[in-house]
Amino acid sequence: MVLAHHGLLAGRDATCHPAFADRLAGKPRLERRVVRDGPLVTSRGPGTALEFALALVELLCGSEKAAEVADPL
Repeated sequence: MVLAHHGLLAGRDATCHPAFADRLAGKPRLERRVVRDGPLVTSRGPGTALEFALALVELLCGSEKAAEVADPL
């Protein structure tokens, strides 16, 4: 909701918790658990926290580091 309110979803793919999907009318919403569009990473809620965190690690540190972090999980 905060991202949409500030116009940060304009022209970007995103996802959100299913309970809020109707409040983002006109915004691109995907039903994937985690969606990355450039520097924007969104997820569907607390149940996707691990996947969301790994997407952030990949964005900030690269795919090799994300794989290294994910390996023991």
